[in-house]
Amino acid sequence: MQNTWFTSHGTSRFSNETARNIIQQSDDTMVGYVTFDYYASNGEVSRTWNSGFQVTFMKQGGIWKIAGMAVDSTLNPAAEKRND
Repeated sequence: MQNTWFTSHGTSRFSNETARNIIQQSDDTMVGYVTFDYYASNGEVSRTWNSGFQVTFMKQGGIWKIAGMAVDSTLNPAAEKRND
């Protein structure tokens, strides 16, 4: 996400949340893609970000935890090529 846009805003929401391409690598590790759209508006300006992450999970003590994340908005099918 660009970091110069942020102002106080009264409207924000997530949509199109998806977890896909989940691959279990071992009994204790798996990796997958999480994509979502984030919308924000301050009443004058609005914007939707098409976001994506590659997430690695590791099981510790029987509980799956996030072990690593990589931002990659190109994983989101709605991602646009932007120069911002």
